Parts: sequence; structure tokens; C-alpha cells
Amino acid sequence: MAIGFDEALARARRVKHGINQYIEHKDTFIFGDGIREIGGSGPVVVLKDSGDCVNMPYYVSTSHDFEVISEGRI
Repeated sequence: MAIGFDEALARARRVKHGINQYIEHKDTFIFGDGIREIGGSGPVVVLKDSGDCVNMPYYVSTSHDFEVISEGRI
């Protein structure tokens, strides 16, 4: 069962404070405190299929679909 934006945001906020931006990909939501905070372990990546929170290096090493669906401020 895939999770939606609101649930993903709630899970990400349990891991990282100060989230104010997001990027949505086909299989993930990426939350951070700056829209271009895309490297390292700074952003929280929430997998849509499981709801698990992972870091950016894990996501980059396991996914090949980085097409942006939407992005914005929270």
C-alpha cells in the first residue's frame, strides 16, 4: 500500500526538524530544509511503497528513476 504526501511528511518530520520543502519522484518524497538540499544524508527520503525513511545515498544507490513529478514549499 503506497502512502500519500501527508503521511510521508509526518514520517519525515519524526526524523528531521525544520522541513520546509519537498521534491516528489515516482517512488519517493524527498523532504529537506532547502529545495536543493539533495546530496549527502541531509534530506529525508520517504519510500512511497513502504513508508520507510532512508537517507539520500541509499536512495541514489537503489533507484534509477529521478524524474521530478512535483516540488515546492511546505
